[in-house]
Amino acid sequence: MKVGDLVKIQDVSRSPTDCRLSGIILDDKPYPPAGNLDVKVQVMWQNGVVGLIPVSRLEVINENR
Repeated sequence: MKVGDLVKIQDVSRSPTDCRLSGIILDDKPYPPAGNLDVKVQVMWQNGVVGLIPVSRLEVINENR
């Protein structure tokens, strides 16, 4: 995943509203820094909310080229 990629939540079991949101990767620097298995990236969702989400929960819809 890179900055500018369009993503959506892959596992909607945690929250049914997650399946309706898509977002754009704003920052692809892993948080917390490397070494943690649950790496997160910064995403801006279509509702304007910006947050950190684990890469394992995201699916790329459209790659920024």
